[in-house]
Amino acid sequence: MNVKKYIFYFLSFLILLIFCETILRTVTTFPLSNGSITTYDNDLQYKVKKNISKNIDTYGFRNIKNKKNNYEIAAIGDSHTFGWNAPFNKSWPYLLERETNKAVYNFGTGSYSIYQYYFLAVENLKKNKKIIIHLGPSNDFFEIRKFSKNSNFWVKENKDLDLKIFSNIYKDKDNNFETKLEKNFVKNIKIFLRDNIAIISFFDHYFWNNFLTKLKKIKKKEEYIFLSEELGYLSINRINNLKRNIDLNEVSVKNNLQNFEKFLNKLRLLSKKNQIMFSIYPTRESLYYKYLIEQNQLINEKYSSIMTKEIEFEKLVINLIHQYGFNVVNSRNYMMEEFKKAKNKKKFFPDKDHPNYVGYQVYVKTILENIIFFNK
Repeated sequence: MNVKKYIFYFLSFLILLIFCETILRTVTTFPLSNGSITTYDNDLQYKVKKNISKNIDTYGFRNIKNKKNNYEIAAIGDSHTFGWNAPFNKSWPYLLERETNKAVYNFGTGSYSIYQYYFLAVENLKKNKKIIIHLGPSNDFFEIRKFSKNSNFWVKENKDLDLKIFSNIYKDKDNNFETKLEKNFVKNIKIFLRDNIAIISFFDHYFWNNFLTKLKKIKKKEEYIFLSEELGYLSINRINNLKRNIDLNEVSVKNNLQNFEKFLNKLRLLSKKNQIMFSIYPTRESLYYKYLIEQNQLINEKYSSIMTKEIEFEKLVINLIHQYGFNVVNSRNYMMEEFKKAKNKKKFFPDKDHPNYVGYQVYVKTILENIIFFNK
């Protein structure tokens, strides 16, 4: 009797889970996926696994089926282009297509850098496509993955442009970045469950991350900077990572910036006028910093110093792009306008990195400033 009762309870619970899973998938955007379930690729280092979800095409990018056969504009970038934190139809490449009636293919993939952008740009120039490179200066000049000598493309470019990419990989003091990337099996299982099961994704997004953040703040207050009642706390580790990403005293970052300049020169030679444009997006931390200045708030000295350097680095990158004759737009001002309107400032960046739907709309609004790019 007890066995039948337990079986009944188990089946009832299972049916409830299936019901909740179905409802979440039907009426919400869960499960959210940041494209972190990847497979190896000689040229790109990695891609999202084919058909890991219904919105990942057979090439490993977030697009509808057969989009690769018919598009005008290549949208190239990282998770901000992929559309992390937003459903498929609210990523900026999708919104841009809707605004312009021009077919846009989304090449965005989490943690891609200037190297993947360059490869994808060259490949799309061969097809005579227009190209938008959505660049985050504070994220995209820091590379920790190895390039493959099995890639004919990178072997040739490394030699022709003197990139030194097979040795130019940042390693931390413990030399453990590659170990984390290649061997963390348990972490990959957790990511897989979060990215593919709506219930787990929902719980992780709204409860677990908040719980861990609060727990860390209680246990280790010295690891956080208090900004204001409106903005809350900021992780010192987070801003230290941003400092590392733009530190021109770090050899690999300096080399990556030099390589970027070589890419710009090569792309200029390969492309027609107004065939490539760049779109710049700011970090949450630098937006917070500008907002605090406008509000005349007292700002932590360490935080202020790093944000000043970050904004200077952004200007350096933009000046380089201009120097090689490419149009570039920056979403910072529009993003600030919308951020100031937000009643709950903390929810403007739900996962502390990517913006909400309003932010993705801002990216499109900014890109559309470059009217010449969209003229035939």
